[in-house]
Amino acid sequence: MRNMTNVLEYVDVQITRQIETVSRVGFGSALFIGITDDGSGSPKQGAIVAEYTNFEAVSQVFAEGDPEYEAAQVYFGQQIRPDRLFIGFKADADTFVEALEAINDLESDWYAVAIDSRDSTEIENMAANIQARDKLFLAASDEAAILDDQDDTDLASTLLDNTYNRTALFYHSDAANIFPEMAWAGLILPQDPGSATWAWKTLSGVTSDTLTGTERNTLEAKRATYYVTVAGNNITFEGQTSEPGLFIDIIRGTDWLKYRIAEDVVARLAAVPKIPYVGGGEILEAIIRNRLEIAVDRQLIAEEYTVTVPPASAQQVTDRANRVYKDITFNAQLTGAVHRVEVRGVLTV
Repeated sequence: MRNMTNVLEYVDVQITRQIETVSRVGFGSALFIGITDDGSGSPKQGAIVAEYTNFEAVSQVFAEGDPEYEAAQVYFGQQIRPDRLFIGFKADADTFVEALEAINDLESDWYAVAIDSRDSTEIENMAANIQARDKLFLAASDEAAILDDQDDTDLASTLLDNTYNRTALFYHSDAANIFPEMAWAGLILPQDPGSATWAWKTLSGVTSDTLTGTERNTLEAKRATYYVTVAGNNITFEGQTSEPGLFIDIIRGTDWLKYRIAEDVVARLAAVPKIPYVGGGEILEAIIRNRLEIAVDRQLIAEEYTVTVPPASAQQVTDRANRVYKDITFNAQLTGAVHRVEVRGVLTV
């Protein structure tokens, strides 16, 4: 074998792996806050928050009849199964908001939260708290007044009056005994944000309600989701938040796009020696366009979007000096979803 002179003695090549290390915000996990203790006031699971990757793991800690057990069973029991569930603990002396604050300090990698309570005050306080976060609150209630079109003081009406667009209320006549909102979360959260509406979904382990046309109209007017049988199919309808015109899938999809664009830019900033200010606009535009293309593939936005990035020469002198690149904008149309269909036809002889 010939003795080859090492080429690196003459040409020094160093390769740096540009691998992103940025932590990505999760949009596929739920947090359920329960109240089951060990008999002495401490969490039965041994911590105020714990992560579970399947129902079997939950069943090793909680027993049948424990709310955490029942919630996890329907959460993990859907056709599309989530990867994980966080279970938190509320002590007797705490409110659910106080429990949430303590839990979130330890674990914040969840997106939707549900609680073991049907109390209107607890739900209203949670809705107010979640409104200040980029999260969702899925609540459920069996309050009879919600079905009354003449009542404007019920839970659904109160949430609607406050236009809480990060809270979705699920009405179910048996909400005192089951967790339809957890089944809902378990089915939708594993799916890509923006790719699925929360309406027209069949929930395993949840019985459908029998509602009159007036009751359904009232629930829709108060922005509460319900679960009924339509043409032999049990379906959720309509997946709205407590702000008129805003659906859960839009909120979740928008949150996902917001954080992924920010994370993509941070990943690039951290992976390269620098993004030059002059010429950097093109690099930033490419990053944003790449994420928008993913949003198109997930059917969150339509293909005809625009991205506008001013050149470095158009930036303010102070911004250039401070190395802040401003006024990057994009415009895209949400694809939305079809929930109702109208067909008109004429038959002739």
